Amino acid sequence: MKIIILSCATLLLSSQIFAEDHLYPQKNFSLKAGYTEFDIHHKILGSEKVKSLEYSAAYDFSNWGIWGKYETQKIKKLKSNQYAIGAQYMLYQNRYIYTLASLGVGLTDINFNKKNYKTQAKYIYYPFNLELGYKLHPNLNIYTSIGYKWFKNKNTKMYYKDIKISDEADNNLDLHGQTYSIGLRFNF
Repeated sequence: MKIIILSCATLLLSSQIFAEDHLYPQKNFSLKAGYTEFDIHHKILGSEKVKSLEYSAAYDFSNWGIWGKYETQKIKKLKSNQYAIGAQYMLYQNRYIYTLASLGVGLTDINFNKKNYKTQAKYIYYPFNLELGYKLHPNLNIYTSIGYKWFKNKNTKMYYKDIKISDEADNNLDLHGQTYSIGLRFNF
């Protein structure tokens, strides 16, 4: 009995450590969670570094796939939620590393409160990312990415003491900037 248990344990361990790529079927679904920094650039307001958490799901069809992402940010008196969908393409992949490019479209809402002033802004944005990942295990990858986001203002409401003083889209409120991410990707 001990020999059977020892043989099964050795077989299981060796298949996890020395397995070839063809022993693992392709994982089509993945979830990722990570930390993101967004360097915002604005022609009037200047620059700001925004830190956030990102949660994403992707489905892969061979070399290309689709994804959906949620990001949440909070700095000082500003809070933002971002929702995006898009496509991705696997540029390179081997047993240990992968690189992929993604492009999408998303919506974001930004809420800013300061004393008697309140601003609510809605944006449509276009994210582009290049991701480099290292496969720790067939089901677990660590990734880092660099990207860029363009934000187009769709509507901005401004209030003073709860009285609406503005309700319009304003091109002067368009934003753009680089993004940097690091996190874990879980493959199923």
